[in-house]
Amino acid sequence: MTHFEQYLIKVGYKKHIFNHRTMSNEPTNKHVISTMVNLDHRYIHEKHDKIICFGLHEAEKPPTLKYPRPRIEVLRTSVIDGAVVYLREDERFDDAMNLALRKEDPETIYRAMFDKSIVLKYDIR
Repeated sequence: MTHFEQYLIKVGYKKHIFNHRTMSNEPTNKHVISTMVNLDHRYIHEKHDKIICFGLHEAEKPPTLKYPRPRIEVLRTSVIDGAVVYLREDERFDDAMNLALRKEDPETIYRAMFDKSIVLKYDIR
């Protein structure tokens, strides 16, 4: 379980999995994210019914925050056909989201998820 997921539980969210047979979210104490079992965990707050989804998103990437995501801007370099190119990524990319999860404390990410005036910026060129 990630620091971010631990933070969600600390502030009152309960972990659920989506049961495809009953088409409903069910509480769980297990922590299994897999293409064979369930693709994500849904953290649901009892008081305000906000749902935060953490799990598998892009192929061949580790579990990450799926929804809602904060605004993220990343500048990075890559080598394509022998030439160095500059890439801009945003919150749509799992690599950008995982960078934010590594660099920021969970409270900052949580605030940024619901306040779109906050933009998490990283220059890793």
